Amino acid sequence: MLSDTFQTILVKIEKKTEIDSNKLKNILEYIQNKPIYSYVYPEVIEEKLNIPISECMKIFVYLEHFNVLKQVYKLYCPRCKDVSSKIYENINELEEENECEFCGEELFEEDNPYKYVIIYFRVIKNG
Repeated sequence: MLSDTFQTILVKIEKKTEIDSNKLKNILEYIQNKPIYSYVYPEVIEEKLNIPISECMKIFVYLEHFNVLKQVYKLYCPRCKDVSSKIYENINELEEENECEFCGEELFEEDNPYKYVIIYFRVIKNG
């Protein structure tokens, strides 16, 4: 069952999205049960609830406006297929990072500087 805070958020988000109300409620229940400072991944929601990742991202961004989630970033290396161990709190922090910490591959392209950035979300409010 959703807390009063999450119930209020549910009502506000329902007006902004085409996602089925029950699926939206399931997303909020999932996040509500996650510990503070844990991470939620749009890919997991996509798989568990059969919701397109683009819709998951929209919902997560809405939840960021309600101070429920916060975007954080990691780097992905196409050469060694690994993800950085470091989590970046701010997109500007990535300007200083331009190579894989594991294999040294350059992770910066002038035309697309955020090509190797993965967006995650940290839970900052859960009830």
